[in-house]
Amino acid sequence: MKRFIFLIALSIISIASANNVNIAINPITPVKNEAFQVTFTIQSSSEERPEITFDPSHAEILGSVNSGVVISTTIVNGRLSTRREISRTYEMATDKSGPLVLRNIRIRMGGQTIPHSDVTINVLGDREIAKNLFLDAEVSNTNPYIGEGLDVNYYVYYRVQDEIYSYEIEKFP
Repeated sequence: MKRFIFLIALSIISIASANNVNIAINPITPVKNEAFQVTFTIQSSSEERPEITFDPSHAEILGSVNSGVVISTTIVNGRLSTRREISRTYEMATDKSGPLVLRNIRIRMGGQTIPHSDVTINVLGDREIAKNLFLDAEVSNTNPYIGEGLDVNYYVYYRVQDEIYSYEIEKFP
């Protein structure tokens, strides 16, 4: 009887650990009134499509798309195992700055519900300004005709904060 209970507990643990959920935010620190993506990546051995539900707080969901499916099959010691990695991306926007919390994240798949902890996203009020960055643009023709093609070359310069030391060379080799 103890073996039977042990085997049941072991199978439940293996089923529960068969599904992993990863959540990625792009960009990591979004700006208010600009769209950002929240990507859910679910790893599972189930062939069912996951159903993702969550409370976006004060953010608006602009759309969602299945961004990819990866299927890997391995044979180890004569046992065949198949893993699927499913990605779903939600495009979101918010008109408030500060912390945005995605709550009640639940993934239903294969007859089970996988809860995920809340995800906090820091939404910036204004875009961060790059320091020590300079952009230069050169146009091939400053007086073009209508319909004439132009070449524009952009040059990005970045200032490094290292100090330059002057070394005196006593003898040239």
